[in-house]
Amino acid sequence: HRCNCTPPPKVCSDFKDLTTCSGNKCPDDTTRHCLWDPVKCACDCAPPPEPKRCYDIKDYTTCKASKCPDATTRNCYWDSRQHRCNCTPPPKVCSDFKDSRTCSSSKCPDDTTRSCYWDSTKHVCDCTPPPPKVCSDIKDSRTCLRSKCPDDTTRSCYWDSTKHVCDCTPPPPKVCSDIKDSRTCLRSKCPDDTT
Repeated sequence: HRCNCTPPPKVCSDFKDLTTCSGNKCPDDTTRHCLWDPVKCACDCAPPPEPKRCYDIKDYTTCKASKCPDATTRNCYWDSRQHRCNCTPPPKVCSDFKDSRTCSSSKCPDDTTRSCYWDSTKHVCDCTPPPPKVCSDIKDSRTCLRSKCPDDTTRSCYWDSTKHVCDCTPPPPKVCSDIKDSRTCLRSKCPDDTT
């Protein structure tokens, strides 16, 4: 017969009463405290705190399955070189968005006046083109024919089928000499004197 020292606790459940349980840290994870569960009459380790950022997540599996706590539109990823969890960097351009839903609901990161759109033929996210400044910025005939001249909305764009370009209709003539072809000239009244 000899007296032995009780072994040190390995887990919170080794503490058998409220007093010793509540005053101790979890032996297997000293970042957390033991908690007494009055229903089970047992000691258990407190749940880990909710991570405030990806870096707080310490295991690969949880990291891969998590959104960035401080930026919920982005995902956490495991950086194998640094052996830690990081948040994916914020997108710099539309093509950084890899799925159509996120793409279609986002503004262009480099120009928030425009929206991203999903190009289903190329399977990439792109930024909507800037609005045209002049008719010649419009590259297809259908859009051209439906548009007003961006620099003068009293006039309309027209499609020049010989040059394959969009152009703005000429301004109305102010005097007869502004009219450059004979047929139009003969059909017109003098713009400066319609009598």
